[in-house]
Amino acid sequence: MTISGSPRFYAVNDRPVALIPTADGGEDCVVFDFATGEMRPDRSYFEYVTPGSGRDVDALTEAEFEDRLAACRAQAGATAAALVRARAERLCAAAGAGTRQALAPPGRLLTRDVLDASLGPGRELPIFPDSWDEGHVAYAVEVLGVAVTCIVTIRFRHGAAAFIDLRTEDAS
Repeated sequence: MTISGSPRFYAVNDRPVALIPTADGGEDCVVFDFATGEMRPDRSYFEYVTPGSGRDVDALTEAEFEDRLAACRAQAGATAAALVRARAERLCAAAGAGTRQALAPPGRLLTRDVLDASLGPGRELPIFPDSWDEGHVAYAVEVLGVAVTCIVTIRFRHGAAAFIDLRTEDAS
């Protein structure tokens, strides 16, 4: 295998894949993880980008790769935000006031813009001192015909949700 000094970019079945030179002169393979929005090592994809693998593989320029990666992250972010909304709606419908639940955010997918698009405009909350938070926002999720509102509180770090807390309260 010839190893070049610069990364090579692909889409394997529309999933972004990059072959990246390593410090020891080798090469590693990273693929887009739809659950987290991150590029993760997955060496099984070396086989897929080999000519004759039978996979739907497109060689991409770096700009095409970045565009594809951005589109995948936007799609995965919208899906993750819809799951947060669905969880909040289920909590409203199934629980009374005073119920609380914490969620683990999926990587860096849940940005403020993505959450605003899914949950509506949020209300800025104070940032805790020494928290390293970049933002603290509360969203209100309501379900038609249910007397409970779910407050989704999110603390942001590094441009994305770091902590997600859901709690129910009377809608009045």
